[in-house]
Amino acid sequence: MTRATSSSSPVPTVYMHSTFRDEHGRHMLPRGLDWDMDGTSHVAYAVANQLTTMQDTVECRRALVAAHNRWCFAKDLPFKTINDMQSMRVKNRHVLVDWSAKRRVLETIRYQNIAELLASEAAAENEPNIPIQQVWINGVFIANLSPQTLDSIIVKISKLESPKLCYKRSEGMIRIERFFEGGIRNHQVWEHMLDNLIALEDVQLIDEHTLIGTVTLPDWIIGGMLTSRLYVQEQRNGDFMFLRPLMNDDAATSDRTYRLRVGEHDDKIDIVRMELARLRYLAGLEHPFDEAAVRVTASSIKLSPEELKRREQHRRNLKKRFTF
Repeated sequence: MTRATSSSSPVPTVYMHSTFRDEHGRHMLPRGLDWDMDGTSHVAYAVANQLTTMQDTVECRRALVAAHNRWCFAKDLPFKTINDMQSMRVKNRHVLVDWSAKRRVLETIRYQNIAELLASEAAAENEPNIPIQQVWINGVFIANLSPQTLDSIIVKISKLESPKLCYKRSEGMIRIERFFEGGIRNHQVWEHMLDNLIALEDVQLIDEHTLIGTVTLPDWIIGGMLTSRLYVQEQRNGDFMFLRPLMNDDAATSDRTYRLRVGEHDDKIDIVRMELARLRYLAGLEHPFDEAAVRVTASSIKLSPEELKRREQHRRNLKKRFTF
């Protein structure tokens, strides 16, 4: 692993930029709902601050890890630490990272008192061969666990609205996270929708009010990974509508609809606006796929005239469906 230095320069804002491709490097779209599609998410890290530069510093590495783990939280994937980062390099507005292939054994505990589990871990802090434990809550780093930080961590957990929390423990890391089980209602529906926004890939702007993307998340009922499409639209009155179309990105075929209403869900709308600002920024960037993953020759992704025509007509139809 290369050595990172410390710096007093501004820390860039970093967004995970992911694209879902097949083995030939072509974008993959689900046929309605697809379980365990034979595709791969290839990731790079987009630097949002136009006036800052990405240097190999401890602060920048932490920003990369934070973006990576937030995305992995939504998709229920393993987290990374700065010690897992072997190298990084800047490519225009992206950072490409080589991560260690090291796998940590992850123990998941449900239906136990989380405060008691944390207190037990904090009490063992000074025992030999016990690594420092980072505490992450719902994909966000909170603090290193110690007797001094224990109370503040427990207070943050007590303020969560999630009705079901689990305790995930691995070498050097503790993850306190909501989990889904059976049918979900009320706040859990919002949490699941937020996961969709965090993990949205290959975002396309339809107009200034509407975007669409592909999302692959664990299906906690059927099992496996479910890939689907997601529309997000801000309506004239400021409400937000979320749709899951099943056929040809046609909103009329949506089997799931979720709405946030002005005056009733203002706190959630503020969060959605921040997520949409991130997604709109990513939609304007070209993903460095050929360097972030496998190199794809032009001939392997050449489209026929008929396919190009079909995609252009599809793009026009999207705009028609969402005309105010």
